[in-house]
Amino acid sequence: MRLDQLDDSLLEGARAGDRRALRELVDALRRPVYNLALRMLPTAAEAEEATQEALLKIVTGLSTFEGHSRLSTWAWTVASRTLLD
Repeated sequence: MRLDQLDDSLLEGARAGDRRALRELVDALRRPVYNLALRMLPTAAEAEEATQEALLKIVTGLSTFEGHSRLSTWAWTVASRTLLD
């Protein structure tokens, strides 16, 4: 699944504890977040660690997503802010 294909059913499933939905969500986010981290950090190892941290923040913050933007936009913002920290 591509990042732009994230939809409300996947979000609701992940929020409800559906492991398949959560796995699909994380799988869709992993590569784009890692690529962003590679551009922002000096080494691949740091990028991998930062990607894991960003994905964790996204997953644990799903309950705070209010739907004022696309899920992918919100996740990208969380990842960007995490990488800047």
